[in-house]
Amino acid sequence: MSKVRGNNLCEPLDQLKDTHGLLLGQMKKISRLVGELQKGSFDQEWDGKWFELYQQVITFFAHLKIHLYKEEHFLFPIIEQYYDDDDNVLMVMDHEHKTIESKIIQFMETFEKRKTPFSPIEGLSLLSCIEFAYSTLIDHFHEEEKILFPFADKHLVECEKEKLSSKMKVFK
Repeated sequence: MSKVRGNNLCEPLDQLKDTHGLLLGQMKKISRLVGELQKGSFDQEWDGKWFELYQQVITFFAHLKIHLYKEEHFLFPIIEQYYDDDDNVLMVMDHEHKTIESKIIQFMETFEKRKTPFSPIEGLSLLSCIEFAYSTLIDHFHEEEKILFPFADKHLVECEKEKLSSKMKVFK
């Protein structure tokens, strides 16, 4: 069932890695829209672009939350036994998850509370939340794929890989 294939990871870790690509693709579209808004004016005619950004962020965040849930509730608990007490890899990963989530939530809540068009300073500040989340996400995914996933693939025994795979199938 779960097998290491060449440079690939076992099936559940491959699924998590594949999701990274999908999420980064969504985030690239969001980033392009952020760039357009940064170059534009902040008058009412941009409301449509802001709402489009907001909708894309909500959709992205829903997918991200499922992905983070799988890592935090399925993967992390299984592999934590293989890390030394002094190793902070999972703690750092969890902190980055929370940082990314908080920046996206900050964007969504601020957008939802607005009553008038954003001033240029407000708009640029709000867009920086998305930019920060995106850059953190890129680095975070890179570290997971370079360090966490290979570590997990190497240390998890077959029954743990099966258990991880079984839990992740709940979300298909």
